[in-house]
Amino acid sequence: MLRSRRSRQPSPLARSTAGAGSGDFHQYRTARRNEQFRLERMDREAEEEEKQRVYEEKQRQRGEKCEERSAKKRQKRLKKKANRRAAKGGAAGPAPPAADDSDSDDALAGKADLD
Repeated sequence: MLRSRRSRQPSPLARSTAGAGSGDFHQYRTARRNEQFRLERMDREAEEEEKQRVYEEKQRQRGEKCEERSAKKRQKRLKKKANRRAAKGGAAGPAPPAADDSDSDDALAGKADLD
């Protein structure tokens, strides 16, 4: 007798649950749980990055606002100082420094030489 020559098709790796073996559901459940954890972690990381971005933006705005206030007060102090010098000596004296940071090391070194 001759056997029929049917080609054997490989069985699919993920079978339907009706014909699934005893371990297939556990493998499916594990894979699903791992995927859910991965998606939750991605969502958490995205939220944390957004919170960090918002925080850094607020910090930058606060710093700019503080710098504006400091510059305004600095100008007011320098103007007041120039007015005192003008009233005391009659001469305007040297012009006040520009609006940059006058507390640099060079300015402090010049003040130390006067003492």
